Amino acid sequence: MRPMVTIDATHLKGRFKGVLFVVVCKDANECVYPVVFGIGHVEDEDSWTWFLSKLPDAVRCPENTMFISDQHLGIKKAIQNAYPEAHHGLCDYHLKKNFKNKFKRDDVCMFFTLARDCYKVADFNRHMNQIQQIHLGAHVNLMRIGPEKWARACSPTRRYQIITSNIAECVNSCLKHARQMSITVLIEFIRDMFQLKPINRVEFEVKDGKMDGLVNLSRKTCSCSIEFCADYYKTTFFVEGYSGSIRPVGHPSEWDILPHVKQFVVLPPPWRGQAGRLRRRRIPSAGESSRAWRCSQCKRYGHNRQNCSSPFAVPSTNPTPSPSQSVTPRLR
Repeated sequence: MRPMVTIDATHLKGRFKGVLFVVVCKDANECVYPVVFGIGHVEDEDSWTWFLSKLPDAVRCPENTMFISDQHLGIKKAIQNAYPEAHHGLCDYHLKKNFKNKFKRDDVCMFFTLARDCYKVADFNRHMNQIQQIHLGAHVNLMRIGPEKWARACSPTRRYQIITSNIAECVNSCLKHARQMSITVLIEFIRDMFQLKPINRVEFEVKDGKMDGLVNLSRKTCSCSIEFCADYYKTTFFVEGYSGSIRPVGHPSEWDILPHVKQFVVLPPPWRGQAGRLRRRRIPSAGESSRAWRCSQCKRYGHNRQNCSSPFAVPSTNPTPSPSQSVTPRLR
C-alpha cells in the first residue's frame, strides 16, 4: 500500500454510545482498502493516541507515512505521540469549507485552490502573494495552519492524488445502519463486509476521464502502452495488500476460550444521557446545505402541503381535456 492513509471517527447510535475509529487507504487498483477499525469511548487525544498506537500491530507503516484527517486537535497530538516521524495532512474539503465560511471571499478561495494544486514552489509563492494583497488575514491564517499540511508544492512527501478524507467518509457511510446495532454485531458486520471473496476476473477497464484502458493482470499489459508507474501501482503491491485473510470466527458455543480470559468481566462503557430526542443523522459540516422542502400546492420552498398558507393552488401545467375529447366508458 502507498504510505498515505486517511483516518476518521464516527459516533455510534446504538444503546451503548461510543466512537468508531477507522484507518483507510487505497490499493493499487484505486479501490478503497480498509486497514484498521477500533472503538473508543469519546473522540479525544487519549482515544486517538490509543488507537494509533495499536496500528503497528495490524499493519507496518513506513516512517514517511502521511495521515490525512480533519482539523481535530486530538488527531494532531495523537500523531505526534504515536508516530513522531510521520507527517500530518489536512483534508482539503473540510479546510476549504472552514476557510470559505470564515472569510467569505470567492477570489481568495480561488487563489487558495491554485496554491494548493500547483507543483512548483515558485507558483505557490506567487498565489500566496496574491492572497496577501487581497486579504492579509486569510494569508496569515493559511500560514499559521502550515502549507506543508495542505499545499502540494510544500508537502514533505507524495500525496498520490489523495487530498481529502473521502474514502474514510465512504466507509462510515457504508456502516450507517450498522452503527445503530450493538458493538458485537457491529464488529461481526464489519468482518463479513470486508472479508475477501475469491474472484476469477483478471481484466479490468480503467478510466481516467481522457483515455480508457484495458488492464490484464495475468499478462501484465495495458492497452494504453504506458509502462512507467510507481511501484505502489504494480500488481505485486496489489497482491501483497490482499495476501492476508480474515477468517470467520464461528459460533460462540464452539469458541476455545482460555480460563483466565473467562474470568474477565467486561462492563459496558459509562453512559452519558443527552438532552432532547436521540439523533440518528449526522450533524452537517460547515458549508453543507440541507435539502429544502417544496410545497406541492403553491410550488414554493420552505414548507409542505400540510402547513401551506396559500389559499390558492398553482394550476397544473397539464391541460384538462374538454368534454368533446373525453371518452365515456360503454357498458355491455
